[in-house]
Amino acid sequence: MEEETIDLNIVEGINPIITDIGIAIIILLLGFIIGKIVKIILEKILLELQVDKGLKAIRKKSFSIRKSIPIITSIIVYAAAIIIALNHLGILETVLQGIIALILLIVIGSIILWLSNLIPNIVAGLKLKSRKDFEEGMNIKGKLVEGTIKKIGILKTRIERNEDVLVIPNYTLIKKKSPLGKYTVSKKKPNK
Repeated sequence: MEEETIDLNIVEGINPIITDIGIAIIILLLGFIIGKIVKIILEKILLELQVDKGLKAIRKKSFSIRKSIPIITSIIVYAAAIIIALNHLGILETVLQGIIALILLIVIGSIILWLSNLIPNIVAGLKLKSRKDFEEGMNIKGKLVEGTIKKIGILKTRIERNEDVLVIPNYTLIKKKSPLGKYTVSKKKPNK
């Protein structure tokens, strides 16, 4: 007799979980259907209004409002459906904390990568600015680079050849095994 009551308690405990998951799936499906319908309706409305033609007259670069607004709106509807479904399951807060943690990791990783590129270029830029054999106005010639040094900045150096401008990170110019190959810099400044 005890075994039967235990089995009933297990079934009663599982039943609300299955119901909640089923409702969450229905919310998601409805949200995605509504999002798709909203997208199609907005595309037709914006096509009828010919908003892209008016925008082309104002801006030279083409940017399709007719395609962008429906996509953004449908993404908002999808996100709302996901949030409502997660809230119904009672895990919204946990999922949002996980997403925030992931975003923070990505931001911190990006900052670390940026700094790992920034610091060597600043140090190399200071070294290049202090060298007397590498100054603005001098000619540089190598396997992959040729032209006149126009500006030595903190992070990068501008080299001009005819009409072309080559911007090279300073660390690339200063390291021993440069991807540019070996290059020479003339000591004489060219006559202007």
